[in-house]
Amino acid sequence: MSDLTFRTKVDSTGENTPVENIAPEKKEGAVLSGDKKDTELSPELYSKTEGKPYLAKMLGIENVYEDLSPEVLSATDTIEEYFQSLVRKGKRANDKTSYKEFFSYLENIVSVRNQPVLSKLEKIADFIKTIQKAKEYGKYKNA
Repeated sequence: MSDLTFRTKVDSTGENTPVENIAPEKKEGAVLSGDKKDTELSPELYSKTEGKPYLAKMLGIENVYEDLSPEVLSATDTIEEYFQSLVRKGKRANDKTSYKEFFSYLENIVSVRNQPVLSKLEKIADFIKTIQKAKEYGKYKNA
């Protein structure tokens, strides 16, 4: 492999000078190979890498997530699983914008937008469970 030729820059004087390796500029929100920023991960990957659901980060409870009651943890799991089921069915994109729209939609449907986060989670999870039970009985075919 001694026949390797590296690129050189020929300047105006005719001399060959080695070209410097310049790292590409990183734009806001862009991911360069090797970076693992949570802002770039899908909600599903965020959950797998961080060990807590993206919902916890989105609602600002990621620092206290492990200390929450089992009911609230179950509620976040229910919401996350429902979102992922919609992604698998092709009804939602697996990105943070879609997740935020999904959660905002549920907040409006259940009328909990101005309620405390913990009660909001429990009520939305109860709503999802109701939809799932009703779907089993064939009442909501598009849910």
